Amino acid sequence: MLYVDESGRSGLRDPDQPFHILGGLAFHDSVWKAIEIDLAKRVDTIFPPPRPPEWEVHMSQIFHGKGHFSGTPRKQRSDLVSAVLDLFSTHRMTLFMMVIDKAAHVGKYAYPVPPARLAYEFMIERFDMYLDAEADQVGMIVSDDQKGEEKTIRDAHESYRTKGTSQAQITRVIETPFFVPSHRSPMIQIIDVAAFWCNRFLKDQAKGKPVPPEWSRLEPHLRRFGTRRVGFKVFPTK
Repeated sequence: MLYVDESGRSGLRDPDQPFHILGGLAFHDSVWKAIEIDLAKRVDTIFPPPRPPEWEVHMSQIFHGKGHFSGTPRKQRSDLVSAVLDLFSTHRMTLFMMVIDKAAHVGKYAYPVPPARLAYEFMIERFDMYLDAEADQVGMIVSDDQKGEEKTIRDAHESYRTKGTSQAQITRVIETPFFVPSHRSPMIQIIDVAAFWCNRFLKDQAKGKPVPPEWSRLEPHLRRFGTRRVGFKVFPTK
């Protein structure tokens, strides 16, 4: 299974969001239930039920203390983030982060490919390679609702499966991507947290700030092939 979610999706020319990030969370379906149960127990400990029906682990709201987290003490919010990050050490989960540097992308190409489609192409290539290395495995992709972009992503996905991407043939990714509302999917909520901290890391790095400790905890779980960190890509390269 590969669950994907975006961070920094605000168009090509938003100075406040210089990066478009598509994060991916991959794991074998045999551990799916264990991850879900573990997350639920951790959440119930920090935010005991009952909770509103649409309550979810939404990193932007947690960070800024908004939405369901309005008025929530900082420590309680921090404990929730730490509990989510603990899951990566407890369970066998692999991270992918596909990053589009928007300003560099616009500066390099007269007709830049939309970041969402480009990031998805990079992601499906790496997921297919990941499945190939796992030996005799096929995989499915589940995405957060794309706010009207589902058809674009489905069409791209079908094209990549039947004709390949510009760089690779896709042989192990099956079916069409499935779109779900994030509050219905614990796994989408987990990758939402990871994608947010990747975005935060990149913004802080551009300003010469220290690496956020949350990203330091996530970075070791990026997909690697030998010594190569193949699960992290920034495009275009400088």
